[in-house]
Amino acid sequence: MRKIFRALVLAFLSALTMSQSLNLYAEPRQRIVSDGPVRVEKIAGSSQQSAVEAKVYRVRMKTRFIVPSSGVRIDQLRIWHALPTKRAWDTTGTQVGGSEISWTPATGQRQYEKSRDSHHIYWDTTELSPGSTLSFETQFTVSSPARTFDPQSTLTAWRDYSATTLPEYDKRQDIHGELAEIADRIRAARMPAEAVLEFCKWVSANIAYDASVSYPSGDVASAMRSRRGHCGHYAEILTQLCNRAGIPIRQVFGLNLYAKDGVTGGLQHIRSDYTNVHAWAEVYFPNVGWVEVEPSGKDQAFAIPARYIQNNKWFENCAIWISQNGQWKQPEWRDQGGSYVSPYGVETIISYAEQ
Repeated sequence: MRKIFRALVLAFLSALTMSQSLNLYAEPRQRIVSDGPVRVEKIAGSSQQSAVEAKVYRVRMKTRFIVPSSGVRIDQLRIWHALPTKRAWDTTGTQVGGSEISWTPATGQRQYEKSRDSHHIYWDTTELSPGSTLSFETQFTVSSPARTFDPQSTLTAWRDYSATTLPEYDKRQDIHGELAEIADRIRAARMPAEAVLEFCKWVSANIAYDASVSYPSGDVASAMRSRRGHCGHYAEILTQLCNRAGIPIRQVFGLNLYAKDGVTGGLQHIRSDYTNVHAWAEVYFPNVGWVEVEPSGKDQAFAIPARYIQNNKWFENCAIWISQNGQWKQPEWRDQGGSYVSPYGVETIISYAEQ
């Protein structure tokens, strides 16, 4: 009887803990107010109070784009700014996780792309005079608490995955050979939640942080060969480890708010849009749900600070596409000795203030 009682208590605590990590959606209640060049959306009946003690941030995202004065003409420019994902502690009463959302130029539109689960502000312009500098800005208020999951609070076993209908998650076709061996070894010795912690310990101990590497996040082979990478590589390596072990995982894009002005104390010297951005992940445990995890968090990988704010799963904070001669492409970034520069003067600065 004691074992049964203990199992029931642990299951209850697990569900209670994870109530902070599940995405909830409600019907929107909102009104639109136009105010000169800035279009402001205020949420009727919104409140900053929450059952979970949270920090409140006012976030500002500003993107600059310089139209080249010579060369191949740009016919069209599209800009996307991501908005926060709805979380369990949000009290705004809308499907998006922020309130007091504003943007300029007012030609932008607030959109929701269902297939990508993406709330964002979108601009599409053909007014591209050679040599002109264009600016696009979004502001929003968002609340975010620190959240922690205790891996000892779940009784999830490996057999539970085969007995459960699993949600959609990020799947990789090819698993790096060394990562496959590591995942197999840890899986044989640990329960699922403990295995995820061991995976994160391995990532932190074996991959040095280096935001200046030239290979993309998906190039795990290069990250493993050089033993260097940034948060995107950490998330991708953890994805492969979990894939091999049979643990559903999905990567998370969003904010890591640590430099208030968006410039100093960050990674601006490497690339102008790196500061205050981050990638981490969520893992799935049957009878619990999705749990956030920091791939470089070692034995505290399930402790997520308040400054981590999720946005959509489509792109990381800002996306830019240009059309030249009817062909769409993203502006390239050129490596100049460990620093990356855009020939279009692209700069996205994310700043914030605590309220």
